Amino acid sequence: MKNLITALRSKPLASLVIASIGLVCTLQAQAQVLAHAQVSSSLNTLPVLTVAAAAPLNFAWVRADGKTTANLDNQALHSVKAANQGEYFWFNYQGKDYLLRDQATLERLAQIWQNVEQLNKQAAGQGADSDKQNSKNAAEVNEQIEKLAKTIESKNKKVDRLNYKLNTAIESEKESLNGQLRELNASLQSLNLEMAKLKANLTASSAPDANKNATELAKQIEQASQHAHSATRALIQESLASGSAKLAAK
Repeated sequence: MKNLITALRSKPLASLVIASIGLVCTLQAQAQVLAHAQVSSSLNTLPVLTVAAAAPLNFAWVRADGKTTANLDNQALHSVKAANQGEYFWFNYQGKDYLLRDQATLERLAQIWQNVEQLNKQAAGQGADSDKQNSKNAAEVNEQIEKLAKTIESKNKKVDRLNYKLNTAIESEKESLNGQLRELNASLQSLNLEMAKLKANLTASSAPDANKNATELAKQIEQASQHAHSATRALIQESLASGSAKLAAK
């Protein structure tokens, strides 16, 4: 044992032992890396079907009554409708067309887009009510303008008659006539100012609150539409992964 310890204390042999230990550690580390790489490689070979958020989402959901929710231009949508009948969900993925007709998928689409459709109906009703109210307001203002115009016309005729009398009146009558003219002119000035206000109200927005509500509703529709598109992407991804999405017949 003493001879072995003495041998180990020699520098050449000590260096050899240390180098051997280092080589063993290195080989173990390399083996671990290789094993990990093999596992990662096997995982990467599994099929992964995803509908990337950045990719265009081309789809058309057509109901039995022809009502359509789609993310297609008019020409593409016309082509899809010409090739398919009834109720269906059509979408394009990686250049291939798929068609789903099962009731479960169609019911899920109805749930996904329900909020958007309700908000769109609300917006349409709000717009119709706003137009109706604006028309009613415009009719009332126009009626007021018409009456006011007749009053102004009548007073202008009085002014013309007084001016005529003033030109032919004697000196003692002029003071009274001038007083009447001042009253008429003051009244006309007030009536003309009222007329200007009525016309301004007619041309300006008569329902600022309605406009504010419409803007807020448009934001809600945009947010709901974004959520619906995301959910539709997830539905497409699920149908591709499960194999329920079938290639559309050409």
